[in-house]
Amino acid sequence: MVTQIRQQGGDAFAVQADIAEEAQVMALFQRLDEEAMPLGVLVNNAGILFTRCRVEDLSAERLQRVFATNVTGAFLCCREAVKRMGT
Repeated sequence: MVTQIRQQGGDAFAVQADIAEEAQVMALFQRLDEEAMPLGVLVNNAGILFTRCRVEDLSAERLQRVFATNVTGAFLCCREAVKRMGT
């Protein structure tokens, strides 16, 4: 995707991050700051699912990982994006 954007005259870069980890979210947005690229849009499309199972088979660890990625991680990205969009 980055290559296609650049070939068409755009500017782009890719960063891999586990958004369930706040330190990785911070590093992702630090990279954006270092590139000095304005942030106009945030697409929060990271999310995880596990193999279906019965409710009585769910572990707390499994639930925590899903919520950390799908809820907390999404909000961490929103928090950091809003900081940059407001300037």
